Amino acid sequence: MTKPLRHARDTLTHELETESILALALTETGLELARSLGLETRALSPTSVLSDLWDRYDVFVIVAAIPIAIRLIAPLLRTKATDPAIVCLDETGAFAVPLIGVHHGANRVANTLSKLLGATVVTTTPSDLGDHSALDLISGMTPRGSVASVQRHLNEGGVVQVIEDLPWPLPARFPRGESSFRVIVSDRRIAPQELDETTAQLVPPSLIVGVGTSTTCSTQELRELLTQVLLDHELDEAAIACLATIDRRRDHPALTSLGLPIRSYTAEELDRIVVPSPSVTVHRAVGTSSVCEAAALLASESKGDLIVTKERSNSATIAIVRRSVPSGTLFVVGIGPGSPLQRTREAEGAITNADVVVGYSAYLELCEDLLHSGQLVVPFPIGQETERVDRALEEAIDGQRVALVCSGDPGVYAMASLVFQRIQERNDCNIEVTVVPGVTAALAASAEVGAIFGHDHAYLSLSDLLTPWKVIRDRIEALGPTDIAIALYNPRSRERRSQLDEAIEILRSYRPPSTVVAIARRVSRPGATISLTTLAEFDSAVIDMETVILIGSSTTRQHGSRAYTPRGYGQRSSAADHNLQAEVTPSP
Repeated sequence: MTKPLRHARDTLTHELETESILALALTETGLELARSLGLETRALSPTSVLSDLWDRYDVFVIVAAIPIAIRLIAPLLRTKATDPAIVCLDETGAFAVPLIGVHHGANRVANTLSKLLGATVVTTTPSDLGDHSALDLISGMTPRGSVASVQRHLNEGGVVQVIEDLPWPLPARFPRGESSFRVIVSDRRIAPQELDETTAQLVPPSLIVGVGTSTTCSTQELRELLTQVLLDHELDEAAIACLATIDRRRDHPALTSLGLPIRSYTAEELDRIVVPSPSVTVHRAVGTSSVCEAAALLASESKGDLIVTKERSNSATIAIVRRSVPSGTLFVVGIGPGSPLQRTREAEGAITNADVVVGYSAYLELCEDLLHSGQLVVPFPIGQETERVDRALEEAIDGQRVALVCSGDPGVYAMASLVFQRIQERNDCNIEVTVVPGVTAALAASAEVGAIFGHDHAYLSLSDLLTPWKVIRDRIEALGPTDIAIALYNPRSRERRSQLDEAIEILRSYRPPSTVVAIARRVSRPGATISLTTLAEFDSAVIDMETVILIGSSTTRQHGSRAYTPRGYGQRSSAADHNLQAEVTPSP
């Protein structure tokens, strides 16, 4: 039986962006497996009916044989737009099978379970079996028209002509080309005759609807006004990204009944927005000259066009902003020193959910279990750091969700600094950047041998490709007498042979010959070696660029195959230890 999987629930909820997950099982063996995932779990009998649970959860993991699972869910199936994601897991945890709800993440659930349990994913959707884009799975887009026939064409390896009324970002690997099959990207209401058997439409979430209402406005009145405004301006209701209104109307039943996200603003915020249709009467009543127009513009962050000015019924007003095409996002991701066990859940989620993954080819190999056919993976040879960053930025500017993969931590001798430097130099990158931290090689090496970094410590790179050797040498001279542990990165390469020996000689002049030294090569990767030596016995001949060297302080101690640096100097009294414990232990 599978051992309990710590943080498994967190992994699932983070990658799927929902906590509405329920695991169901018929036997005690199945329940044990479900509980090991850390999910909310319920027992079922073969005659159980899921009708009471069906609309309450986004994802169901059913631990049972497929025929039983099918009989349980069959009476409840409605449409692929509304049905939850269902994944069947056998009682041994060997196979994860998405049954329905690919649109709601069933394949992603199965892939996540595969990573947690080592299960084989049984996928039958053509877009996942091949290397195709699934029109009805493009994030944020609503498909219209002859989706099935166009998708069939794509599944057979075809390309489509993309007609962009709006240049909304499509997946980086979307198969564009000259073709009789078309995909129209548009938020307008397209007549059925335009969407023939070779044409599909993708409706982007491009519209923000500003709404003003009186307290007496009915749900029917607001719905009728919205429907008429959309019809008059030939706009597709599926393009509505959200509603926007004044804060005092956020919970008004007429708005909440529309089932759309609602953003709200104070009267003071709204009154600062210049609008074409201000009203003295509205200002007298609520403290702002505009609600619907101002709210729609505010929700677009002033990056959209007011394409429908205020239109009214007896008790409601509506205005519509078409927001600007969104920029993408860039995640600068640290995957740790190499082992999947030392990757964070945030890092795995950023890579798995990316449209484009960029990185040094060796680093991409270290996280290949997170990559999938729907992504554009862009490997680079060693070096070319600027080229890597620029490619990642270009993809993000084009609207893609991009993961730039680094080993260790992105901010420690890696790509995060260069990303921000290039953004500042280019001055054309209106994108969101998230740095996802990772475990450094030095931290992993310190952990392997014990706790050499138990007290103050420093990181230092011996590479003089970007920093003059004199500057590096001065820093070694400065760190030598500080008596803190030091991690030496990039110690030796084929071209740089003398710097490491010089650094060790400097440190020997300040530190005892018995100073503990840890040599960690390929830490946490296949073929890793970890050894302890001393400054006196240190041999640079065994060192290469895949090695990190940890130089201890005068207090660093070796005990067998382990080494550690005490948290302070001298021996602590038992009373002091008691006081320290009192500081860090909360009162009951």
